[in-house]
Amino acid sequence: MLVAVPGRTTRTAWFIGGSTALFCVACQSGPIPTLLPRDGSGGSGGGSVAEPVCDADTPEPCAAVQRLLAGESYGCVVTDDGRLRCHGDNTSGQLGDPEVSPAVFGSHATPPGLSSESDFALARTHGCAIDVGDDHRVKCWGRNTLGQLGTDDYIFHNQPTAIGIRATAIDNYHDATCAVSEGEVHCWGLSLNGQTLPNADEGDHELSPVRVPDLKGAVDVAVGRTHACALLDDDSVWCWGQGGLLGDGTTDGGSEPVRVDLNVDGPIRYLASGASHTCVIVGEPGTIHCWGAYTESHDTTTPVELGTFAGPIVSFDTGFMYGCALLADGHVQCFGESTHGQLGLGTALSLTPANVVDVSDAVGLVVGPLHACALRSGGQVVCWGSNMVGNWGMSSPTSSGLPVEVTWE
Repeated sequence: MLVAVPGRTTRTAWFIGGSTALFCVACQSGPIPTLLPRDGSGGSGGGSVAEPVCDADTPEPCAAVQRLLAGESYGCVVTDDGRLRCHGDNTSGQLGDPEVSPAVFGSHATPPGLSSESDFALARTHGCAIDVGDDHRVKCWGRNTLGQLGTDDYIFHNQPTAIGIRATAIDNYHDATCAVSEGEVHCWGLSLNGQTLPNADEGDHELSPVRVPDLKGAVDVAVGRTHACALLDDDSVWCWGQGGLLGDGTTDGGSEPVRVDLNVDGPIRYLASGASHTCVIVGEPGTIHCWGAYTESHDTTTPVELGTFAGPIVSFDTGFMYGCALLADGHVQCFGESTHGQLGLGTALSLTPANVVDVSDAVGLVVGPLHACALRSGGQVVCWGSNMVGNWGMSSPTSSGLPVEVTWE
């Protein structure tokens, strides 16, 4: 996801509960609040005991949700007391709190030592963040058997640990992470088809960030399971990794970036990758162009247009064979294939954007691989899709094709 880039709409996702306004990092004055450690010391919230998160069953005083984050098997929320609270699978320490035991499903934790405006990228068993309160240093935590933390070792880190780069954009998928640093892309972790390592064999991995060759002026990066793509400041998109997913009209692959065959009018406002596909949103209100395997039965080596959103877009991201956007009028529109109900439409397939059922007042949205959640104007959170390991923040239901209001456990 991007932090602020002058002249370009970014994918930084900050949301204010109870308001239709987005949190603007560039507009904020005063010191950057720090997420509280578990004992409540430091940060902006004060106190030694965390208040419960607000929902329909929790009376005040409670902490209101400001921001939603999603990984594959876990998720997090930022609340107005300055805490980052994570929930779901913690078998690899991916909840980022050294005081919560690993090998726990449905855990809740508060990772310490990150500023509350950090740009997060949560994957399967690890997470990373650009800590804007610490000079944009990249910090990672969780499983590290394949170098996915970039810490130049194989040690699991159950709290955010700084690695050797500062960054302006970051993304990950499964066991690979890439970040933009000074206009260049650096990647680390597992290289299934060369997406993290130049000239790598399949299955190789790198313990620390490695520069992707021949890319200058990068402003955003998107990582899939076996490929990655970068958006440059001239509005060109370049991809590398598995052949057939690179958007260049061929099935050739490799670690050398190739230019995507995009023939579009208007600026590229968003770039996002799912497991085996990539999409860009062009212009305003936003036309969708995707390539790769964006459903089980739709696989293309060059970009195809999938329609236009119904209004101006506030945020956009993709998951496994689907994508969703938050519109300025509060609606959420999704498209793609609903293998676990993640479209929120009650249907299995929609090749064009359609409104998520009964969501018309959203002020925030997060898109995970197999689930999505929206923050409503009154502060309630609704989720749809898979909830197999409590990644919504509650233990049941295990999945839903329609939005369900979250009651925090």
